[in-house]
Amino acid sequence: MTFRYRIIKKAIGTAPYTTRPDLGPALTQGEVVRQLSSFTSLTEGEISNVFNSLFQVLLTAALAGRPTEILFGSFRISLSCGGAIDDLEQALTLEDINPQVTIHLSSSFQKRFLADVTLERTGVVGEKVPEIEYTFNSTTESNDTYTPGGPMRIVGDHLKFSKSDSQQGIFFRAQTDGTEVRASLYIEVTNGNIIFIVPSEVTGDQKLIVRVKYGKNLRETVYQATLPQE
Repeated sequence: MTFRYRIIKKAIGTAPYTTRPDLGPALTQGEVVRQLSSFTSLTEGEISNVFNSLFQVLLTAALAGRPTEILFGSFRISLSCGGAIDDLEQALTLEDINPQVTIHLSSSFQKRFLADVTLERTGVVGEKVPEIEYTFNSTTESNDTYTPGGPMRIVGDHLKFSKSDSQQGIFFRAQTDGTEVRASLYIEVTNGNIIFIVPSEVTGDQKLIVRVKYGKNLRETVYQATLPQE
């Protein structure tokens, strides 16, 4: 298999350049279901039911505080939380303890990937900017839509920002009048993944924007798809 990557020039740091994956289209659940149906006697509907049941089994285990062993030789799930409080008697919120469910790929999966991979250089990018690969509406379990007040996920690269800086973050821009609303509740913010709550006042077709500061430079990316409300 071919692993495509690009080179990015860094403004600061000891190494003047860094590498990042050149991502193709996301592997969707629908595509997985279609491929599996061609390998088995199960229908696409039956396979989807298995996936939905697996989701419920894993969610029930996580809610009961149970991590998993390595599943299917591919991954395991671990649980964590962490935060600081001032008073032992204070009522705690999700933001205070920041509970997380993390998926770790097994060493055998990583070794198989590295054994088969070849490299292809796709070019040089002169300026680092946030990149959005796809969005996921956790309420409706669909890509490239949003639900006011519901959780949403963004997957990409160079996404990490300071949640306390109002200039940075996730913004929704109304297609009707250009009004922008910033998401203020973030569950997870990493370079490759952001989970947040869509502001309840957002309605209608929206453009999604990610703004990140690199040093003193504020840069943004406007997601190519227009997101409808669901």
